[in-house]
Amino acid sequence: MAKKQLVQTPTPSLSGWLEVNSALKRLGELTIGIRELENKKTELVSEITAKFDADAAPLLSEIKSLEGSILQYCEAHKDEFVKERTKELSHGTISMRVSTSVKIISKTICLKVLKAMGMHDFIQVKEEPNKDMLKTLSDIDLAKLSCERKTVDNITITPKIEEINVEAASDVPALAVPALAAAPGSKRRNGVRPYQGPELAAAPLDATASSRGKQQEEK
Repeated sequence: MAKKQLVQTPTPSLSGWLEVNSALKRLGELTIGIRELENKKTELVSEITAKFDADAAPLLSEIKSLEGSILQYCEAHKDEFVKERTKELSHGTISMRVSTSVKIISKTICLKVLKAMGMHDFIQVKEEPNKDMLKTLSDIDLAKLSCERKTVDNITITPKIEEINVEAASDVPALAVPALAAAPGSKRRNGVRPYQGPELAAAPLDATASSRGKQQEEK
């Protein structure tokens, strides 16, 4: 199955806070749509996993049983592996290898005792630069260390998801924020219409102004 290519949506230019507010509403709608898709994905993955586990259970059980039988037989015939440590059969290979391993019963207690006994060589430590300490250095010192200071004024965009979700559920149009119209021929995806830019957001305002003008003429 061919993988769908991600189509890059052009970034529209906004000319006022009203259009920014409309874009925030649209952003909230898209976020709600993504969350619904993620929930659906989780449900599908859970169903597939449950079906796989059910189908694989008898196969895994038989594999474990056969491996146990082979190990039991080989343990009883270790004398045949004294000279030749590998036995070649028509359907596979059986090998005997001496191995040594250590099972750590409690990692916390083990580390505590090793530190108390001064056995630091027996503790593996992951080495990585301390960014908090690097912040205290000058730009020249950072350059010597192949580092650089990056200062940005971050902008946080937070649409009011709960309010937008309630508004969408009640199907009541917002009064302060004009709805974003869909372009002719555009299709909804997962119940979410595509954002068509700020120029379409002003259309409902023009219609409202025209309606008020007609009422004044009638009076």
